[in-house]
Order: sequence, then structure tokens, then C-alpha cells
Amino acid sequence: MDLSTDSDDDFLFEEEADSEQKNEQQSKKVNLLIVDDEAGVHEVTKLALRNYSFNGVGLNILSVYSGQEAIELLQQRDDIAIILLDVVMESNDAGLKVANWIRRVKRDHRVRIVLRTGQPGDAPEEQVMLEYDINDYKEKTELTNRKLNTLMHACLRAYNDIVTIEDTCNQLTDIVRSENNNYQLRPVESYSNGVINLLMDLMTHSRSYLCASYTNDSPEQALITCSSGHYSNKNGSKLSELVDLSRFTPLLTKNETGFIEDKNQFLGYVPSESIHYLIVLDEIEYLKESREDVNIIELFMHHIAQCYRK
Repeated sequence: MDLSTDSDDDFLFEEEADSEQKNEQQSKKVNLLIVDDEAGVHEVTKLALRNYSFNGVGLNILSVYSGQEAIELLQQRDDIAIILLDVVMESNDAGLKVANWIRRVKRDHRVRIVLRTGQPGDAPEEQVMLEYDINDYKEKTELTNRKLNTLMHACLRAYNDIVTIEDTCNQLTDIVRSENNNYQLRPVESYSNGVINLLMDLMTHSRSYLCASYTNDSPEQALITCSSGHYSNKNGSKLSELVDLSRFTPLLTKNETGFIEDKNQFLGYVPSESIHYLIVLDEIEYLKESREDVNIIELFMHHIAQCYRK
């Protein structure tokens, strides 16, 4: 038996597997664009960030050497997370022109723009931050390895938050506007199957959540339709068995979409013409310093309320 062919085939498959793995790893990386006319700046930045990772994901570093090259690249790509942007390149304000194009022409408010300059007097920091929607402003000499890594962390946290919220809001808008979802005919099903899942994807701390619905102005009859965390498996139960309904009184009296915080819980209310919703979110104590989850809930409820007004 000739084993050479099998051996060659095995080697070929290994090469293909390695190639596929590399492509997969590349696709998972976050894109950083360096825009600077000095080749040395690119080399030093890449060296400083060669082992950088954020939540286990590394950087795919792209390089261009002029403002015009940056605009040409950004016309073709919408997946750049951070731009380290030099001010003075082919002109004294080339970087500012790129920033202006990104925000006002392309209307990209996701990408984090960090302006880097070796001549800070040519572009006053306060004026630039206000006029060009720059996310940070650094002198090249102050970006040590440690500070550069810290900067990447801050930018990527902000970028990920913006992308998550925008994408989820877009999905929510699609649900609300979809011709396939008639909210007047079956609001509970639409609410349960789409919106709650999107909401929970956004939550950072609070994972124990329930939503109950009722009709005919009878909150004591509210039944749990969606639940998570330690409320799991409570669907179909009466809300009154778990929560003192009198705590919702300030919301029910106003009869409008709103929320209150009480006893380390978030209580929300979303009224509509036919079916009303009561929301309970636990673990508010984790949000004393950071209110992202509460802000997300408030935004979420306003979207839902708008859905029923359409």
C-alpha cells in the first residue's frame, strides 16, 4: 500500500484547518486604524499593542499615511472601532478634516476617534473636542505603552456599549414596525418573543427579571408572561404572589409609562389601550455607581410605549 498520498492529504487538510482557524481568529479581532504620516509612529504603536486584548479579543491594526487615504478606506469599511488620528499630515489640519468627514459626512458616531499630535499648539484641545466630536486628545509623547493600553480599554468599552445599544434598538424598531407583528391583535406574544430577549441581552448586572400583563384595569389579576434569573419558571403565576402590588400605586395612579426604584428593585409600568404591563427588575443594589441597566430599562419602556401609540 502506498501511504505517501494519505500523508500528503493529511498535511493538506492540516494546512486548510490552520488557514481556516487563522481566518476565524482574524474575524474576531477588533479593528484599529492608525492614521499618521510617520512610519515610525505606526511601528511603535504596533509594537506597544502587539499583545493587547480586550475580553479575550485582540486587535487587527490597519495603517494609512494620510488623511485622504483614511477617508478612502473609511468609505469602504464600517467596522473600524478606534482611530488613532494624527493632526498634521499632508496639511496642518488634515486630521481635523478626517474627523469632520467621519462625523458630519459619513455620520459615523460609533467609531472612537483619538486625536494624536506632536504639535499641540496647532490644535487647542478644548476647541477641538467641542468642534469635531473627538473622543480623546493625546500628545504623542504622553502615550506610553501602559497609557496606550489603558486608552484602548476605555475606547473599546465605549464602542462596545454604543454598538450593543444601537444594534438592539434597531432590532427593537424592526419588531415594532414589522408588518408581520400586529401588536393590536397579539401584543403579549410579540412582547414576549422579541422585546424581552433584546432587553436581557443588554443587561450587565440585573438578570432577575419578570414581566406581567393584565387587562380591564385589574392589576391584581396580572399574570407573569416572561421571567428570568430567580424568577425563572414563574410564567403563568400571579404577580401578586411574588410582589406587593401596592408598591406600583404611584405608577398606576399616573397611568403613564414610568418606573420607580423601591427596596433594591426596579418597578416599571407600561400601559396600552387593552393590555398593561408591570415590570420587576432585581439587584438594583449593584447599580449604585453605574446606572446602565436602569437607563436601558427606561429607554426600553419608552420604545414599548411608543409601539402602542402607533
